[in-house]
Amino acid sequence: MNRTEIDKHLATVERSIAGMLVDSDHDEFMQAFAAKAVEIEDGAIAAEDCRYVRQRLDRMLEAANVWENY
Repeated sequence: MNRTEIDKHLATVERSIAGMLVDSDHDEFMQAFAAKAVEIEDGAIAAEDCRYVRQRLDRMLEAANVWENY
Protein backbone atom coordinates (compact mmCIF):
# COMPACT_ATOMS: atom_id res chain seq x y z
CA MET A 1 0.00 0.00 0.00
CA ASN A 2 1.42 3.41 -0.89
CA ARG A 3 1.13 6.51 1.31
CA THR A 4 -1.94 7.82 -0.55
CA GLU A 5 -3.76 4.54 0.04
CA ILE A 6 -2.63 4.48 3.66
CA ASP A 7 -3.97 8.01 4.16
CA LYS A 8 -7.34 7.02 2.67
CA HIS A 9 -7.64 4.10 5.06
CA LEU A 10 -6.56 6.22 8.01
CA ALA A 11 -9.11 8.89 7.11
CA THR A 12 -11.83 6.25 7.06
CA VAL A 13 -10.83 5.04 10.52
CA GLU A 14 -10.68 8.61 11.82
CA ARG A 15 -14.18 9.35 10.53
CA SER A 16 -15.54 6.22 12.20
CA ILE A 17 -14.11 6.82 15.69
CA ALA A 18 -16.93 8.99 17.05
CA GLY A 19 -19.60 6.49 16.01
CA MET A 20 -17.59 3.57 17.33
CA LEU A 21 -17.23 5.30 20.71
CA VAL A 22 -20.98 5.90 20.96
CA ASP A 23 -21.95 2.39 19.89
CA SER A 24 -19.36 0.41 21.86
CA ASP A 25 -17.98 -0.09 25.31
CA HIS A 26 -14.24 0.32 25.81
CA ASP A 27 -13.31 -3.28 25.03
CA GLU A 28 -15.47 -3.43 21.91
CA PHE A 29 -14.08 -0.11 20.70
CA MET A 30 -10.48 -1.16 21.25
CA GLN A 31 -11.01 -4.49 19.50
CA ALA A 32 -12.61 -2.82 16.48
CA PHE A 33 -9.98 -0.07 16.38
CA ALA A 34 -7.16 -2.59 16.70
CA ALA A 35 -8.56 -4.70 13.87
CA LYS A 36 -8.66 -1.68 11.58
CA ALA A 37 -5.17 -0.64 12.71
CA VAL A 38 -3.67 -4.06 12.00
CA GLU A 39 -5.22 -4.09 8.55
CA ILE A 40 -3.60 -0.77 7.69
CA GLU A 41 -0.26 -1.63 9.30
CA ASP A 42 -0.14 -4.93 7.43
CA GLY A 43 -0.56 -3.04 4.17
CA ALA A 44 2.27 -0.63 4.94
CA ILE A 45 5.38 -2.07 3.34
CA ALA A 46 8.13 0.35 4.34
CA ALA A 47 9.23 0.68 7.96
CA GLU A 48 8.76 4.44 7.64
CA ASP A 49 5.13 3.91 6.63
CA CYS A 50 4.55 1.59 9.59
CA ARG A 51 5.85 4.27 11.97
CA TYR A 52 3.68 6.85 10.20
CA VAL A 53 0.57 4.66 10.62
CA ARG A 54 1.24 4.07 14.32
CA GLN A 55 1.79 7.77 14.95
CA ARG A 56 -1.40 8.74 13.14
CA LEU A 57 -3.42 6.10 15.00
CA ASP A 58 -2.01 7.24 18.35
CA ARG A 59 -2.92 10.85 17.54
CA MET A 60 -6.46 9.77 16.61
CA LEU A 61 -6.91 8.09 19.99
CA GLU A 62 -5.52 11.15 21.76
CA ALA A 63 -7.76 13.54 19.79
CA ALA A 64 -10.82 11.44 20.64
CA ASN A 65 -9.80 11.45 24.33
CA VAL A 66 -10.07 7.68 24.35
CA TRP A 67 -7.68 7.27 27.29
CA GLU A 68 -9.43 9.92 29.41
CA ASN A 69 -12.95 8.69 28.65
CA TYR A 70 -12.33 5.10 29.67
